[in-house]
Amino acid sequence: MVFEGLCERMLSAMCLLQTSVSEVLDVKDELIIHNVPSCVQAQMSLSTSRLFRR
Repeated sequence: MVFEGLCERMLSAMCLLQTSVSEVLDVKDELIIHNVPSCVQAQMSLSTSRLFRR
């Protein structure tokens, strides 16, 4: 029972993390579409790509 509860909480936390990462990527994509300086666009792209490597 303890293990099942732990697994459920872990899955819930992973779902929340995945949702948060998706939201950050959506904001990044929206900002890149607008007139943001290219150096800022590059930094946002590099920073968000690190989310998937860690």
